[in-house]
Amino acid sequence: MDDDEHADICNTENLHYPFASKSEFDLACWLSGGALSQKEIDGFLHLKHISLPITILHTTKDLQAWIEGLPEVPRWYHQQIKVGSYKTKVPLWLYWRDGLDIVKHLFANPVFTPCMDFRPYREFEGPDRQQAYGEFMSADHAWEIQDKLPPGHSFVGVIGASDKIPLTIGTRNKEMHPLLILLANIHAGVHMKATSHAFVLVTYLPIPKFLEVSRPIHSILLARVYHFTISIVMHNLKMAAHNGCIMSDPRGDLRMIHMPLIAWIADYPEQLLIACTASKRSPISLAVSTQFGDPLPHSP
Repeated sequence: MDDDEHADICNTENLHYPFASKSEFDLACWLSGGALSQKEIDGFLHLKHISLPITILHTTKDLQAWIEGLPEVPRWYHQQIKVGSYKTKVPLWLYWRDGLDIVKHLFANPVFTPCMDFRPYREFEGPDRQQAYGEFMSADHAWEIQDKLPPGHSFVGVIGASDKIPLTIGTRNKEMHPLLILLANIHAGVHMKATSHAFVLVTYLPIPKFLEVSRPIHSILLARVYHFTISIVMHNLKMAAHNGCIMSDPRGDLRMIHMPLIAWIADYPEQLLIACTASKRSPISLAVSTQFGDPLPHSP
């Protein structure tokens, strides 16, 4: 398909485009940080020893124009969450970014060009040509997904990750519950490095404290809030997974992409919460805790 408007970024070796170099990019970041007024920025850029190496920044308007021309990053939204007539200790606010925007942002990142697979493949090794499995796109599941898509359509596998994290212990026991998204098409050796920023924060899930309810009802309400907030964040992503969405890849080419959920990284209590399963049971089968470790698999 045709290139997108930012394809020129991918066709150059300069990752700081439209700025000429990293030093110019760092200077623009510092100038836009609010340390100087617009008049002071203009005076700074007109200094002789500053203006000589700078090729595109001459005035504040130039700086603002180049910043506004950069590809947008996913925006943050916020909304209040209410659960019927039930009261909470503090109002529930959801701070979130659209899951589809996050996937588009990751898929279009030129940094991942050499380490992202766009179609399923098979690898064989040894004299007997046994199939070898490595990255996600070499798995049989990737072929099964691709075979169900219309001709000319591709897909990126979405991996979700969430976990409740304690912030303070002994001082009001503050917690946060981040939800992150990763693309399975990115090579594992890359997305496991924190410096690659392959895991992107989508939202902080609310952790409500309901008033005047019993413990069982409180647990049910917590589950309701959990699923309701995730449905808000993932609504557009679920629609695009079914119908497809035109997205720019890291090379700047437009593709019709579907984005099925491949996996969800969570601890055991959260797995039960996601599967709507009672405690001491398997989240993926009919097995109970006493049957964990049985040699034969149980029915799903």
